[in-house]
Amino acid sequence: MAQEPDFFARQVTAARRFYLDLRTAPAPGLIVACGGWELCSPDYRMARATFPWLGLELVVEGTGRLLLDGREHQLVPGAVFVYGPGIAHEITCTPRRPLRKYFLDLGGKAATALLAEAGLAPGTVAHLARPAHARATLDLLIESGFASGPRAPALCAALAIAAVLSVASGAVEPRCIAEPAYATYLRCRKWLEELGEEVSTLAEAAKACGIGSAYLCRLFRRYDRQTPWQMVRQRRLLLGADLLTGSNLRVSAVAARLGYADGFHFSRAFSKAFGISPQRFRALAR
Repeated sequence: MAQEPDFFARQVTAARRFYLDLRTAPAPGLIVACGGWELCSPDYRMARATFPWLGLELVVEGTGRLLLDGREHQLVPGAVFVYGPGIAHEITCTPRRPLRKYFLDLGGKAATALLAEAGLAPGTVAHLARPAHARATLDLLIESGFASGPRAPALCAALAIAAVLSVASGAVEPRCIAEPAYATYLRCRKWLEELGEEVSTLAEAAKACGIGSAYLCRLFRRYDRQTPWQMVRQRRLLLGADLLTGSNLRVSAVAARLGYADGFHFSRAFSKAFGISPQRFRALAR
């Protein structure tokens, strides 16, 4: 790559940044203009009246201040914000706790639709309590951005979609993080992520989390984009996929271990979730 573009911040102590397609004219499809991560210097300040692409940033370390479209926000780990054409923004660091943040700049007509459908239109500020998954996807995108070859733009576009959807799936309004109910939701979600496959009913899941079924459902309606039972079912099916590839159990035995009434019900749920039957999945995996 040639010299870095002028819009990249210089007030950084470390960075890994790539750029692919810096066209600003309207274009079909989704274009990944650039992306990367930056460890900001204590005196970091980025102020723009506008920006030619749709920019998404995720803070993973440090604190700071954001002025976005005339409104002030505090930046803490997990903060996500989006800007773009006509959206003025100013980013500064707390000198003793400089920001480390990821950024992704998108162009093309599909980028606007993608962010809108994800609830991340320009001017949005949200918070991720558990940004690790989005961060992992962005790391993979950055590595792909440095790869050469004719397939690199398409791969980066696919990973950009995955990154945006990953952010959207865990994003809540910043004010939610101070609510006691949000802490309860995070505790319950963590249990479901780690042990959800061990229960066979919503009531069992709620009891294991120490709350009632109705309250568990209300927490997920407020702070999540899926129901608690959808999370439990997904965990069970992922465990089923592991059993199909890592054991010689018959499909009916896998179904029984996961608490399904029979192999037919398991096969139907597996096919609906993954678009392929358990038998076909096992054959392809092997």
